[in-house]
Amino acid sequence: MRKIYLHIGTHKTGTSSIQKFMSDNYSNLIKYGFLYPKVARVSHGSHHNLQFQITNDPRYKTKLGGWVELLKEINESNCENVVLSCEAFSTLQGGDLMPHYIYSFAQKFRFDVEVICYLRPQYELIESLWLQETKSGQNILSFDDYVIKQMLKPRFNYLKLFQAWSNYFKTSFYMFDENVKDKGIIPCFISAIGASLIPSYEEELNVNNRVSYELTEIIRGLTARLWKKGFTKAQTERWAHKFRFKHSDYGSRYGVLTNRNAIKIFDYFEKSNKELSYQYPELQKLSRPPVEKLKIQKLDNLILSERECFFMDIISDLSSPDLKAK
Repeated sequence: MRKIYLHIGTHKTGTSSIQKFMSDNYSNLIKYGFLYPKVARVSHGSHHNLQFQITNDPRYKTKLGGWVELLKEINESNCENVVLSCEAFSTLQGGDLMPHYIYSFAQKFRFDVEVICYLRPQYELIESLWLQETKSGQNILSFDDYVIKQMLKPRFNYLKLFQAWSNYFKTSFYMFDENVKDKGIIPCFISAIGASLIPSYEEELNVNNRVSYELTEIIRGLTARLWKKGFTKAQTERWAHKFRFKHSDYGSRYGVLTNRNAIKIFDYFEKSNKELSYQYPELQKLSRPPVEKLKIQKLDNLILSERECFFMDIISDLSSPDLKAK
């Protein structure tokens, strides 16, 4: 029986590096009997189009192909192993809609499916997501408000995540910790899918460049102003991309998580994390309290005082033809 390794993330656990490696090594992987399908891949190499089709997401693109086209590509290959990667499968959008859909697909066409998922403590993940979304011009919430909103989402309850997928498939959870970072996420992932003979990069690519906390707060404030002026999220995302690379050397702090927030998030998920760690002893780190974090001074007035000159730097960007409010 052919096997599908379904990599579901989670977000911010080296998924971009895995997807880039698998995409770049498409031909080489086939030699070892592993297919990383070209069907349903979006620009950064993940199979998001499969998730878009299941959830009826308007971002689904017919030309990229969906589950029917995926089956055709698999059948035309001689590979016994298929690897799919999409971190959006860990969001549990629609409850068990995604696991059930994939289970029906696997049963109908006789595939064995194993789910692979990497986890990091929720307080680390939420911090990383806030930084990523804010620097990209997609968020205007303060970190404190963002924490409250995110904690209520089922995607951060790892016990529910495990139960949703393990009800249908063998599910393997791994910690995205210092050991994995030292070994490299790509060698670890290759080992997880049982393909140790496949060569991997000696050094992983840093796909998502870090941006300082100070610059991130500036982008957050400017994003709020642009939204008030009627700019769309797509427009602010294009602007933020240019802006953060133009000022990439500004700032020196790379964290926003305070000890107070870390403990609040840890306490909220402590019970479910402990229950999960009983089933996965290697996930014990999830049930350990966070270490003391450096408290970061709030920079709410930063834009109006120290960095007012930044507005002069971006006037040309804001008046460019491709960045007009609708």
